[in-house]
Amino acid sequence: MRVVNRAASQRSKASVTSLHVFPLRTVTRENLKGLCAALWDWDMCPGCFEDTTCQNPTSCPWSQRSDRLMPFFDIYRRLTRGYVPEDFEQDSQAAALSCHEDLFELITKLRVYGRDTSRETFRKFVFEERGVPRGDQDRAIDLALRIMTMTSPQPSVEDELHSRVHNHTDLGSDPFKIEETFPVRVHPSLQETDRHAHAVKKGLQAHNLVQKAGLKLEKTDDLREHLKLDESQGVVKIFSWSSLLKENLLLPFTAHDRQDNTCAPPPLPRPLALETLHTLHLLFPPSSPKSQSLLRSLVSKSGFDPDILRFKTSGLSAFELGPEEREKVIKFGVWGSRLMDLYDEIENPKPRSGLDVWLERRSKSRHVMMATIAGVMAAVVLGVLGLGVGVFQAWISWQTWGLEREQLEREQLERGG
Repeated sequence: MRVVNRAASQRSKASVTSLHVFPLRTVTRENLKGLCAALWDWDMCPGCFEDTTCQNPTSCPWSQRSDRLMPFFDIYRRLTRGYVPEDFEQDSQAAALSCHEDLFELITKLRVYGRDTSRETFRKFVFEERGVPRGDQDRAIDLALRIMTMTSPQPSVEDELHSRVHNHTDLGSDPFKIEETFPVRVHPSLQETDRHAHAVKKGLQAHNLVQKAGLKLEKTDDLREHLKLDESQGVVKIFSWSSLLKENLLLPFTAHDRQDNTCAPPPLPRPLALETLHTLHLLFPPSSPKSQSLLRSLVSKSGFDPDILRFKTSGLSAFELGPEEREKVIKFGVWGSRLMDLYDEIENPKPRSGLDVWLERRSKSRHVMMATIAGVMAAVVLGVLGLGVGVFQAWISWQTWGLEREQLEREQLERGG
């Protein structure tokens, strides 16, 4: 099976004779170009490839789209700088990754073979001849998958058993079947056939989550945490990386291409990337000034992907979708349940302040109790105001009586004189 690996073609000509403790610590511009080629098959012009003047500024992907990926490049640096081979004192052939080009080659092979094979088979295919330790194999695969899918692999039963026997703790699952990580569960309340669906979707705007539900929006770099609600903390995780989702959608891939082995599938399945992008558009619609103002604040203060501000039109209109594909996206098969959890929180917010919690513990309906307390407080305030008015009136009467008495005494003295 032929693998189209443009990242591997960028391997440095200098031979690696020894392996450092942190072989991926330094990241160059050439490494970032190799990363984009491995993930999204970027075909850069000779000028950008050689780091000179771009020869096709209107079509070269590096010239057009690399700037908006700078925050993702920072994540790549953070993830790779901590990689340490298991036997770093030995020859580099015994390490799973001795340079960034090894990682790019692994990413490409995962894209081509990952979804059609098991983890164990993939290990043998990639690492067996090189004698790479099992733990190092898993760390390299997990790192590649983390960069590809922005998810943290979870241990499978097989790997957990192996970790107990061999004392390996940083092992991942069989994450090549990423569809199993994001099962489809269509929620009926979000379907076009439900008469309340439009109102539900409109009510899910981000400013309602903050103002009505009292929730805090936080960014997450793990796609599995997208729209996840932490009720105890009052926090909603948002995967705001629209730049990465768009790159997956811009990557052309058809079943015919894959069968001919001329193009590897995108790191993230196209339906998943489309639906996730659509949920961002649902939370932060361009037509909502309040949500857009909140979004700008999240980008500037909370580290949200700046690319998300480029939503000038519908999250789906920028991509050519067939009727079938569009219908799947608007059903929210992956994120529907979490969207409805957020909507329920907007409609029935959980008490989080001290007063709300106190009322919740002492009343079947805290709203009735709050109304009662508000009425009592209003009555007390009105009573105090009424008392104040009465005292003031009494004081005025006393002053008037005093003046009249003085005047009467003065007149009597004048008559007597």
